[in-house]
Amino acid sequence: MISDRFIRILLLIFCCAQTSFSLYGQVSMPGKSVGRFLGPVPEIVFSNRSSALDFPIVDKNGMAAAILVDDNDYKGVKRASEDLVDDIERVTGIRPQAGRCGSRQPAVIIGTLGNSSMIDSLVSCGKIDLDGLKGKWESFMISVLHDDCPVLVIAGSDKRGTIYGIYELSE
Repeated sequence: MISDRFIRILLLIFCCAQTSFSLYGQVSMPGKSVGRFLGPVPEIVFSNRSSALDFPIVDKNGMAAAILVDDNDYKGVKRASEDLVDDIERVTGIRPQAGRCGSRQPAVIIGTLGNSSMIDSLVSCGKIDLDGLKGKWESFMISVLHDDCPVLVIAGSDKRGTIYGIYELSE
């Protein structure tokens, strides 16, 4: 018999592939909450043209963005971020560095609100606003920051929210 969790993940993947979620959209099955999203979910486009708003997972010189996860975050978040590293390597042939970031190197910062010092620092500095995530279940936000170098932030309200955000990017 297929587990409830497996059905929820399949439904989540199907709905993410088919729909752009609006602010606080919710996917549900009869009688069950599957996930909430702080959106809209960004469209991922493969193109040879670049713009100032792009975030390079792997740039034209073959340099991959570093994947950064706080050591204090949940074990499942760390596991999902390892899956993201593997997926990027499968698609591009280039393996991103996990846990280290050179100066001015693009980075993907992944974390759970309250469990990641990196995410909490970005919130306290006013770089990202996660007020919409506080107190929510299974919610995530994906955002690109363009300061000195581009940073893609995946922040979750809880463990599952962060994991859903990672797999949204991975998809």
